[in-house]
Amino acid sequence: MRVLLLALLILAAACTPRVKTSVLLPANFPHAAEPKTVAVMPFSGNMGAQASVALESALSSVKVDGREYFTIVDRVALQNIVDEQNLAISGLTESGDLMRVGALTGAEGIYTGYAYFDTETSHFHRKVTRCAQRDKDNKCVQWGEYNEPCTRVSVSVSLNPRLTDVSTGRVLFSYKYTKNRSAEKCASDTYYSLPSSSELKNRALNAMINEFITDVAPHTVVIEIKLMKSPAPEDKKAEELLKAGISFAEENRMDRACRLWREAEVIGRSAALLHNIGVCEETEGNYNEALNYYNSADRMLMEPEDILNESLRRIKNRLREVEELEAQLAK
Repeated sequence: MRVLLLALLILAAACTPRVKTSVLLPANFPHAAEPKTVAVMPFSGNMGAQASVALESALSSVKVDGREYFTIVDRVALQNIVDEQNLAISGLTESGDLMRVGALTGAEGIYTGYAYFDTETSHFHRKVTRCAQRDKDNKCVQWGEYNEPCTRVSVSVSLNPRLTDVSTGRVLFSYKYTKNRSAEKCASDTYYSLPSSSELKNRALNAMINEFITDVAPHTVVIEIKLMKSPAPEDKKAEELLKAGISFAEENRMDRACRLWREAEVIGRSAALLHNIGVCEETEGNYNEALNYYNSADRMLMEPEDILNESLRRIKNRLREVEELEAQLAK
């Protein structure tokens, strides 16, 4: 009975119609998003040069409303200024020196840091079962167990970017990212090649850089929003429009779905219909209107509804995120 109930719940969840939409989120660390003109110094460590270049490239690619969010100080200009000041660019970490460089380059913030990697290659054996003897019809009549040689490559990468406000010398952001990547291949694995340690190192670095960008800059994510199918409006025509809209939404035609639901609202209302119109408002960026529709849908119900509760929580969080985002963009 429990297995049947679980299967029904899984089936119901799988049948819930959903739509996807992109939203712009604020930086996870708001202070790190404040300096808009930044310089990236070469990082120390055996992976420092590669990491600092990757970090600078990622920062320069951040765009909000089609415009670059950060202005990156040119590396050549940065090196020339450091040379003129008789400073060692690779060891530039003192706040006083960073403030001098910032004043001369126009940078509001300067990234320093380190990046290291370690690699390890190990060998082991795994047991495999193979045919040891075949008959005249090439059918296996005896099986044998063998140990085949295998190789495992493991890489560990650490990245610690540190952002200093050059006007105050205050550290705005510092975080240590660590990623591990590994791969293995045995003698019978002829359908793929063993990635090199360099390839695994790059995978780990890319994963850390992607995480870093979400921490220090506004970023876009795709979210999934559930639609409600019931309760439907009492009016038959409105019920048909609700169902038709859901069909269009499932085919990624929210434009048509929203028109149908708004047409149905004039004829007859229900919690499901009002909720789904709220989803329209949310995907169109009208977050206060979406909250009003979700609240109206909630008032029509006599008991809590999971999808509606989830939408209420999400839209309230979204309104807070918009406030944070506006504050970041205004600075």
